[in-house]
Amino acid sequence: MRPPWLNIATYYPFLTSIVVIVTWWIWHKNGTLRDDIEERARLAWNTSRRRASMKHIDKPGPLMRFGHWMRLNASPAQRVITRGLVPAVFLIAIFGSAALIVSSSLFTGRLALGSVCSPPTVKGSAAFQTGTPVTDEPVDARALFDTRDFCWWSGLAVEKGRKYRVFLEIKEPWFDRTIMSGANGFATYEPHHYVALPERRLFAADWFQPVVRVGSKGINDLPLKAVNVMPADEFPRRMKPTLPAEDDISRSRNRYPVRLDDTAEFKGRLDGLGKFEPIPPVMLAEAGQAWTKQLLTGRVVAEFVAPESGELFFYVNDAVQIFPRLLPESLVPSWLDAIQGPHDLFYRNNSGTAKIKVQRLPAPPMPPDKPALPLASN
Repeated sequence: MRPPWLNIATYYPFLTSIVVIVTWWIWHKNGTLRDDIEERARLAWNTSRRRASMKHIDKPGPLMRFGHWMRLNASPAQRVITRGLVPAVFLIAIFGSAALIVSSSLFTGRLALGSVCSPPTVKGSAAFQTGTPVTDEPVDARALFDTRDFCWWSGLAVEKGRKYRVFLEIKEPWFDRTIMSGANGFATYEPHHYVALPERRLFAADWFQPVVRVGSKGINDLPLKAVNVMPADEFPRRMKPTLPAEDDISRSRNRYPVRLDDTAEFKGRLDGLGKFEPIPPVMLAEAGQAWTKQLLTGRVVAEFVAPESGELFFYVNDAVQIFPRLLPESLVPSWLDAIQGPHDLFYRNNSGTAKIKVQRLPAPPMPPDKPALPLASN
C-alpha cells in the first residue's frame, strides 16, 4: 500500500508543487535571516569594524522598515494593541470558554436527571405514560416524527441489552431552515455551523443526523448509522459521486443546490425569512417538489443495542441553546436570542416529518435439514 502522502501528491500535483515551493522558500528565507541576525549581532559587539561591514548587510525590506517605524512612532497604536485589544481577546476567550463549559455541564446535568426528555402524563394523573414494548415484529411509533421536536416520545419501549432495528422514512421533506437535508444528515458546511459546533447537541454526530435516546434519565443518546453505510452528505453534493475526487474538484459545476433559495424556483422568495423561522407552510408543497429533485436520502435503516431499559425518544442533531436564561423572555433583545433564548430555539426553524418503525431483532431461523444421501449400491 502506498503511503498517504504519495497518494495526495499523485491526486493533487499542482497543490503539492505549491507546498514544496513555499516550503523551500521558507527554508531559504530562514537561512538568510539567520545570517543577517548573526552579522548584526557581530556588528553590535565590534564597533570599530561596524562601518566597514555595513556593506555586507542587506537593506531592510518593507516589513523591517514598517516594524522600525512602528517601534519609533506608533506608541498610541502599540498601547491600543498591547493594553486593550490583545488582553480583551484573551479575556473573552478565557471567560467565554469557562461559560461554555459550565453551561454545557448544567444542560447535561438537566438531561441526565430527566428534566429535558420525558413522556407525556396520563390524562387526569401525574403519572407518566408508558410505551408499547417492541417485539420481534416491527412496531409503528405513535405518530409521525417531526424534526422540530426537541425530544420526541415515540410511544415505544425497549429492553436493556437487546438489539433493535429502526426503520426511518421521510414523509415530508427535511429542511434545516432552508438547507435541504436527507435522512443521513449533512457534514459541517457553512461558517455559522463551525461557530455553532460547541453547541451541537451531539458533537460526534453530524448535523441533522437522526438520534435515538433510551430512557428519560441518563446519557443514552445513540446516533443512527445506516446498516448499508451511508455517510452524511458533504455540501455541495456532487451530481456524479462515482467520479474520482481529482476529476471533480469544482465546487460550482456538477453540484446540487444546498439551500432551497439556491434553486431557480425559490430564487429571492425567502430573503425575508427570519434566522429562526421555518419555511412558511404555504410554500412547503412547492418546496417538497424542489427537495425531491435533489435525490436526497429518503430512508435510513439502523441498528442499536439498548444500553438501558426505557422509553424511546428521537430527535435530529442540531444546535442547542445551552446557556442559562438570566433575563425574562420579554426583555431579551433579538440579537441575544442565540445565548438567552429557549433551549429549543435552533429547532424552531426545522421542517419535515418521518415515519418510524422499530423491531427487536429475532434469532435467525434454523437452517434447513440436509436431505438424506442414498446408500451406495454394492
